[in-house]
Amino acid sequence: MRNNREVRNAVLEVDKSENRIAAGRTERYPHVKAGLEQAYLLAPLDVTIKRGALGTFASTGPIPDRETTLRTQGWTTSISAGVVQPIAGLYRIGLGIDRLEVGREIARASSSAGSGSRPASLRD
Repeated sequence: MRNNREVRNAVLEVDKSENRIAAGRTERYPHVKAGLEQAYLLAPLDVTIKRGALGTFASTGPIPDRETTLRTQGWTTSISAGVVQPIAGLYRIGLGIDRLEVGREIARASSSAGSGSRPASLRD
């Protein structure tokens, strides 16, 4: 039995189908995504706000009280994180798992068909 290549391949197919089913089931769970992006500005982005451009109030006076320039740095970095749950695709994922389970049963049937025709003493 150990030297029967067809039986060994059939057993390996059953194992592979078990792994595919387990991987398919993980698609039902939420996915955690994280990202880090860094960029460099090719041209500086400076904004100048004139004195009193945001309003003049009796209690505080002009805002801002003098001309102000906001300067950007050359490098910018952004960090993002999120959790994604495939709610709309759960039905499709379930159908895929069902298909994989049918494939596993076919592999088991071909595995047992190859080893069932021999006496028990030769099966191992």
